This record gives sequence, structure tokens and C-alpha cells, in this order.
Amino acid sequence: FPNPTKGEVKMNSSIEIGMLTVTIFDINSRLMGELLYRTFGYSNTFTLKDFSPGIYLVKIETEEFSEVHRFVKK
Repeated sequence: FPNPTKGEVKMNSSIEIGMLTVTIFDINSRLMGELLYRTFGYSNTFTLKDFSPGIYLVKIETEEFSEVHRFVKK
């Protein structure tokens, strides 16, 4: 991710991943959006241009792992 971001968030992986879910929350844990990738290649970009400036949490989940990243939208 670029952090802070002006709207585009890039995710990279060293391997191809099957199903991957990206869930976006604001700092108050409100669900802001969800993306489902049936096949995730080595790099994908999604946009947050319609999101207000602030702090967001992105939860990335596959069948093998789950992780949360914090980023700032300018």
C-alpha cells in the first residue's frame, strides 16, 4: 500500500492466491466496503477515491491467513 494514499491502494503478493477477500472499515469499525477476488494475481489495485479523508482498516483474508493493515486516506 502507499501510506498515506490519495485514493489508490496497491496490493502485491509473491504468489498467486485463490480466493481473497478485502474488507474495508473506518476507524470506528463501520463496514465501508468489501471486495472479493476469485483469483488474485501478483498485483491488484483498488480505489478509495470516493472515501472521505481519514484512517481506515483493511482486512485481507484467504483460506490460509488473515491480516489487518491500517492506512490513511488524504
